[in-house]
Parts: sequence; C-alpha cells; structure tokens
Amino acid sequence: MKTGSKLMETRAPLESLSDAIYGVLRADIMQCRLRPGATIDTNELTERFNVSKTPLRDALKRLSIEGLVDILPRSGYRVKPITFRVIHEILDLRAALGPHAAFMAARYITPAELEELRAILGDYLPASGQGELQSAARRFHVAVARASRNARIAALTDSCFEELERVMRLTVDFSPRKDEDSRDHILLIDALTEGDGETAAEIERSHIAKARAFLLETLIVKGHFSDSEISDLGRTRAI
Repeated sequence: MKTGSKLMETRAPLESLSDAIYGVLRADIMQCRLRPGATIDTNELTERFNVSKTPLRDALKRLSIEGLVDILPRSGYRVKPITFRVIHEILDLRAALGPHAAFMAARYITPAELEELRAILGDYLPASGQGELQSAARRFHVAVARASRNARIAALTDSCFEELERVMRLTVDFSPRKDEDSRDHILLIDALTEGDGETAAEIERSHIAKARAFLLETLIVKGHFSDSEISDLGRTRAI
C-alpha cells in the first residue's frame, strides 16, 4: 500500500496529515531520495499523498524553517542545495562542539556510558557499508556529547551528523578512513576512562580536522563545487 493511501485512510485532521507528510518528505530529503537542488513538484506530491495542497504547504513550510527546503517566489519549492558554504558552516560547528564535549565528558562520564561507547565501537569495527559506518560514528560522538551533561551540545552534535548524512549519501565513502577513525575512537575512550579532559579534547580536535579535510577534498575532487563557489567563500573568510 502506498504511503499516500495510508495518509488518506486515516482521515486525520489537517494538522496530523501535515505532520505525516512532513515526516515522509524529511526522510526523503535526508536520505537523498529527493536530491539536493531538486525541484519539488507539489502536484505530484498531492497525488502521491492523496491530499489537498493545504497540509502539503504546511509540511513544506516546516521543512523550509529547518533549512531543508527553499521557497521560491512565484516558482514553488526546491530541496535546499548542499553548498560549499553550508558544509563549512556545519563542519565549523562540529569543530567548536566536539573538543569541548570531550573535555567535559572526561569529567562526568560514568562507567555505564564508557561501556556504551565500547559497545558502539564494537559495531563500528565490523561495519562495512557507508550507512553502517555513518550510523555508528553518529551514535559514538552523540554519546560522548551526552556525557558532557550539556543537552544543547548533545542536540547540536546530533543535528550536525544528521545534516552531514545528506553529504555522505552524495558519494562520499569514509571506509578508507575506517582504521584511523577506529584508532581515534579507542584513544578517546582511553582518555575519557582516565578522566583526562585535555587529551580527550585534543584527540577529538585532531579527529574532526582529519575528517573535515578528507570530506572537503573528496567533494572537491568529485566536482560537487564550482571553482567560483570555493574562491568566493575563501574571500569572505579572509575579510
């Protein structure tokens, strides 16, 4: 049975229909079934979900507030493109959060949380597909952030990984970094176990910097960004 049929069968209020459509479209965007920069055909979606345009517009408005959809004047909607600037902003936030989260986690982490990190690492080591690697990495670093006892840092860390998930699905394969990343994770667990915040922060800082360099180099080599886009950001940052 199609998703649209299920939505119609519920005969739910418009607000509930909007929530359901929002959830489906958000998943489609995050998993790149709706690719970055793609035009969103509202007529096709009303047929797909078997609904009027009112709950669909409400869902698209929510997605635009989250920065996942652009509302184009007199043109409709499109999936937010993944730009060089956007990726830099996400990575900047990750670089700001990660070391501090690790530093604070060394102070507050419990034996149970350390065991959780070891269990996640146990999932990461045998992971083969890009989806499995990314999922395990996200769980690991969000668990470290939660151990910092700062709920906002944990939420922002999770948000960073969620946004980066779209980038990974564009063709970036992190499996060549798997062994080095695993070593970093082991060293981080050791530092957290010892309560050594300075070392934990430095390990995380180095880990994020290496991942950042690999990600940007891969995307540039694969031609995802124009030379002008890269140079424009460079000039802006130099001001």
